[in-house]
Amino acid sequence: FHCLPPAAAYACYWQTKGLLLLTGTFSLLLLLTRSSAAAALGALWYFFSAYTQWSYSWPSLLPEMVGLFGWVICCSAYLAVGRSRWRLTLAALLCVLCAVDFALCAYPPQQIPLVIFGLAMVGWWLWAHADLVFCKERRRARSLAIGGCWLSIALVMGLFYFDTQVGFGEIARTIYPGQRSTAGGALTAAQMLSHFVDFWKTEARFPAPLGNICESTGYLWLAPATLLMPWPAGATRRTRSANLFLWIAFLLLAAWMLLSIPAGIGKYLLLDKVPPQRCLHALGLINIAIVVTYVSTMRPTHADKALTLKNDLAAFVGILILLLIAFACMNSVYGRVFTSFEVATAAVYTAFLIFCL
Repeated sequence: FHCLPPAAAYACYWQTKGLLLLTGTFSLLLLLTRSSAAAALGALWYFFSAYTQWSYSWPSLLPEMVGLFGWVICCSAYLAVGRSRWRLTLAALLCVLCAVDFALCAYPPQQIPLVIFGLAMVGWWLWAHADLVFCKERRRARSLAIGGCWLSIALVMGLFYFDTQVGFGEIARTIYPGQRSTAGGALTAAQMLSHFVDFWKTEARFPAPLGNICESTGYLWLAPATLLMPWPAGATRRTRSANLFLWIAFLLLAAWMLLSIPAGIGKYLLLDKVPPQRCLHALGLINIAIVVTYVSTMRPTHADKALTLKNDLAAFVGILILLLIAFACMNSVYGRVFTSFEVATAAVYTAFLIFCL
C-alpha cells in the first residue's frame, strides 16, 4: 500500500491471503505426511471448506493467520534438525517474519487454539526426531539460529508492546474483550452434524439458532471415522506418533467446544478467552490433518479376495443407515430446515467418503 496504486495494492493483498493459506497448510501437511499428494488434498480441502470461505474476509485475518501458523511450524521444525548454515539462516529469518505477522493478526480467540495445535506439533516433532534434534552435528549452528530467531521475535514484539501498551491497558479494563471469561460447551452435536449439509446453506437459509451463515458452517468431520479402521500396512512409527499427538490436540479442543467446562479450568490453557465457536478453524485443520495422515499411509495393493462384494455392500449400507438416522435427528432439532432429499444426499456422500477410506 506504500508502493502501489490503491487498486493494485488491494488486489495483491487479497491474493496474498490465498497464497499464504494454501502454501502454509500445504507445507504443514507435507511436514506431517511426507506425501505431496496427501498434502495437496488437505490444503485444497481446508481452503474450499465452507467455514474457511465464509470467514475468509473477517477482520481477524483468518487465512493469513492459518497460513502464517503453518510456516512458523515448518520453519521451527527445520531449525530443530537442520544442518546447512545458509538454510538455517533462511529458516530463522522466515520464522521471524511469519511469527511476528502471526502475532500482529492480534485476535487471541482464534490464535490460542492454533498455538495449542502448534504445541502438539512441536511435541510430536521432538518425539519423532529426537535423534536428529539432539545430534551433535551442527548443534552450535542450530542453537544460534533458534536463539537468534526467538530473540528477534521477542525484540520486535517487545518494541511493539512498548509502543502500544497504553492501548492494551485501556482494552484490558473493558468488559469486552478485556474482562471476558468464557466457559466451554457452546456447540452441540447437532451443530457439528449440520456441517455435512453446508452445501445447501445460504445467507438466507440456515438453522436459525446458529445466528448467521458464517457461524453455522464448518468442516467435514471425517477424522472420527479413522478410529474405526485398521491402520494400512504403510503406517510407520513416525506416522502413528503424529496421529497420537494430533488426536490429543483434537480431543482437547473438541472437549472445550462441546462440554460444559468451567472457565476456571479453561484458563490454564487460556481457553477462557476463546469462545468455543472460535476453535472451529483449528479443529477443522486438525481433523483434515488426521485424515490425510491416514491416507498418506495407503499403498496400492491387490484387492483382498476375502472381502466380497456382498460384504462391502453390507458395510456401506450399515454406514448409510447410521448416518441417515444421525442427520434426521439433527434436522429435527433445527425444525426440519433441510429437505429429505438434502439429508439423504448428505448421508450418501458422507457414507461414500467413509467407505472410500
